[in-house]
Amino acid sequence: MSASPGALSSVPAAPESFSAPWRILVVEPTPEGRAAVFFALQDVELLGRPLLLVPAGTTVEACRIVRSAEAPAVALIDVGEEGPAALEVLLGRVRAQAPAEMRLVLWVRHPSQIPPLSMLTRHDVSDVCRRSDLTQGRLLIVLHVTLCAYEQRLRLRYYREGVVEALVALEDPRSRGRLETLARGLLLQITGLLGGDGSALVASGPGSDAAADPIGFVVLGGCGRFAGLSGTSVSSQRGEGGLSWRPLPRLPAAPRGVA
Repeated sequence: MSASPGALSSVPAAPESFSAPWRILVVEPTPEGRAAVFFALQDVELLGRPLLLVPAGTTVEACRIVRSAEAPAVALIDVGEEGPAALEVLLGRVRAQAPAEMRLVLWVRHPSQIPPLSMLTRHDVSDVCRRSDLTQGRLLIVLHVTLCAYEQRLRLRYYREGVVEALVALEDPRSRGRLETLARGLLLQITGLLGGDGSALVASGPGSDAAADPIGFVVLGGCGRFAGLSGTSVSSQRGEGGLSWRPLPRLPAAPRGVA
């Protein structure tokens, strides 16, 4: 398994926050329909995070939103009176513009509008619901399950990107930024698996009891709000950006002969 520096061109500098509100795109052509969805989801929290609803009345507007820097986690799309051919075009445009992790949920008005399985698979659609059956409780269940799937995919992507960064660093030992790249790659993996707000840093400094204070420690690499701090002293960052210093307890020494 290998990676090249060019493979990092599409890798973000740091993972997005795992504590910010869930961005939910509501693609509904009528103001009344959008108002009904907003009313059903007002003041709702799922998986410990509030919802931020983003309305869109047309496919063009929806595509502009999903390709923005703050892409939604889920797109709720009212199929309306779209026929199979028009729906194929609509889903193709949205999926082509959206991040791969974004989940699609379709609302249909009649059972005859439910797309064939091949179309759902082709465009990676998570669920299809009949609008008449979509009570508030049912909508919350659909969103809960869909957001769980989105978060799992997002964590997997950051873990994978962290592996790529670490491999790039290991393949180029002469690179001046090798240690920083390796540290950032490992942090992407850790934050992707553990969550939090996606911010972490690795620092190096004097050993022994000096670890109780950050004086003399230098940042090797960081992600999230600590990205770009490589080479700076940890003590200069105390009190800024929420950085607090808490040394880990010492681990007991391993018995002889145990690696």
